[in-house]
Amino acid sequence: MLPVELQLMMALEYLRQYATFAELGFSYGVCESTAQNYVAWVEEMLTKGGKFRLPGKKALLGTAKLRPSLSTRPKARQNAPKKTAAMVFGQEKATHHQNATDCKQG
Repeated sequence: MLPVELQLMMALEYLRQYATFAELGFSYGVCESTAQNYVAWVEEMLTKGGKFRLPGKKALLGTAKLRPSLSTRPKARQNAPKKTAAMVFGQEKATHHQNATDCKQG
């Protein structure tokens, strides 16, 4: 078990630097689930103490001013076939694969 000071440092690193639990676990020599439990415990203790409070979803959505942003993500293909439940679960083949040539025939 890590000392409380290290648990607090782990939680601060998680909150401030957005480190994953796997990264935290590796850095502090514990497994990923233990890192997650430590961070959850620290957050719970801070919340119970009354000094730490995150705004709720309604508060964030009510005060947020949406600004247009430039995205570098490419737009989705317009002519891509729609996926049905049968296609998602492998019960039906996608239409764009029916006319594809097999690489082994080459």
